[in-house]
Amino acid sequence: MYIFAKGKTNLKNTKNMKKSLLTIIICAATMGVGYAQYAEGTALQPTSVVAKRYDASGQLIKEMTSTYLYGEDGTLTDYDFPDHGLSSTYSYTDGVLVQEYTYHHGGHPYYDESFNYSYENCKLKNKTHLWDQMNASEYWLYSYNDEGQLERMDYKIEYSDDYHDHYLYEYEDGGRTKIESYWTSWVTQGLLLRKQTVYHYDEAFKLLTEHAESYSVEGELTKTTLKTYSYTPSGKEETVVTQTLTDGEWVNTSIVRYVFDGNDWVTERQAGEWSEENGDWTLTSKILYELDEETLTLTVSFYRKEGEEWVWDNYFAYNQPVFFEPYLVEQEHALRFHAYDDLFDSEYISQFVFTMAEMNEPTHGVAEEETLSCTIAPNPSNGTFTVAGASLSRADVFNAIGQHILTVTGEGDELRIDMQGQPAGIYFVNVTDAEGHKCVKRVVKE
Repeated sequence: MYIFAKGKTNLKNTKNMKKSLLTIIICAATMGVGYAQYAEGTALQPTSVVAKRYDASGQLIKEMTSTYLYGEDGTLTDYDFPDHGLSSTYSYTDGVLVQEYTYHHGGHPYYDESFNYSYENCKLKNKTHLWDQMNASEYWLYSYNDEGQLERMDYKIEYSDDYHDHYLYEYEDGGRTKIESYWTSWVTQGLLLRKQTVYHYDEAFKLLTEHAESYSVEGELTKTTLKTYSYTPSGKEETVVTQTLTDGEWVNTSIVRYVFDGNDWVTERQAGEWSEENGDWTLTSKILYELDEETLTLTVSFYRKEGEEWVWDNYFAYNQPVFFEPYLVEQEHALRFHAYDDLFDSEYISQFVFTMAEMNEPTHGVAEEETLSCTIAPNPSNGTFTVAGASLSRADVFNAIGQHILTVTGEGDELRIDMQGQPAGIYFVNVTDAEGHKCVKRVVKE
C-alpha cells in the first residue's frame, strides 16, 4: 500500500527480499503506489497503523489505532478507524478500483464522501470526489494523445456557487515538461490566475526543476520560486533546494535533504532554512524512519528543532509527508483521517507505527490486451527485454504515470527493448503487429 522512502527506497526483507516494485493501482493510468516484495507473488502490506501524540516532554498523551483489510487478490477492501468513527470501503469491477466510500460514524467531520472512477481503454478518464451533506465537489478529467500518453489533466473544486478552484496540468516534450496552472473563480472577480508552475524532467523522467510564479488577485506577480532536485548516484532523490527571486537575484530559502544508510535506504528526511548569518543551511525539522525487521513494523517520527534540542513535532498534512512516492497522491485517501483529526482539533500526531504482513501481491486490474499474443522475457530483468510474437512492428513503453519512454520498431517475430537507463519500477509495453493488433504487457525493471 505504501512506500516510506522518497527515492523509491523500500522496506527491507530478512529473506533476501527483492527490490521493491511500483504497482499500478488502476490499469495503466496515472497513479500507483510503491510496495516491498517479500516473496514470489506476495508483498508486504500494512495491516494496522497506530497514530501517537506526545507532549513537549515526550509523554504519550493519546494513541489511535486503525486497520486495513484485503481481498484474496491482495487489493485493499476496507479501512477502519474506530477511534474517530470512520471507515472506508473500496469497490472493484473486474479488478479495477471504481469507488472509495468513507463513512463518518462520529467525531469530526460529520459528512460522508466518495471517490468515483471511470475508465476508457484501461486508462483513467474521469474521477469525482463528492461530499454528502456538504456543498462541495471535486472533478478530474484526464486526456491522452493517440499513443496513450497523458497530455492533460483538468481538476476543479466547487466549494459553492460563487467560488471555485481550477487546476490545469498540461504535458509537453513527450511528458518531460509539465505546466500546472491554478486559478480561482469568483462571481464578482471572474477567473483569476493565481499560480503557474513549470516542471522539467530528464530523459529518465526524474524531476529536475520546478519554476513557480504566484499572482495577486489584481494580477500582479508577487513571488517567484525555483526548486532544484538532485539525486544520488543510484538515482534516489537526495536534496530539494528552494530559492526565491529577490531584487533580480536567486536567494536560498529552504532545503529538504534525505539521509541513507549503507543499504541505500532512507532513514531520515531533514528540512531546513538558509541562514544568512552562518552562510549555510540550518535544520528546523526532521522525520525519522525506523524499521524493525523482527516484527515488521515501521515507525515514522516527527521532530522539530527548539533551540539546540529536538522535540516532538506535530505532523501536518501537505507539507510533512508520511509517504514519499509521488504517484501515491491519488490513493492516499485511506490515510486522510490523520489530517482530519489534526486540522480540526489542533492536537497533532507525532508518530505513526505501521504493522506489516505478507499478502498476495495486489494486481489492481492491470490489463493485458490479448488481441495479439505476445510474451516478454526475461521479466523481471535489469532493463533489457525481448518481445516475442508474430509479425511485430512496434513496441511503445510507458512508465507508471503514463509518460512515453521510448518506441522500438522493426519487422519480424521479435523486438528488443533496452531500458537500462531507466529507473527501477514497473512499466507497460504496448506491442503492435503489422495488422494493427495490440498486446499490452507489464514488465519489471529491477
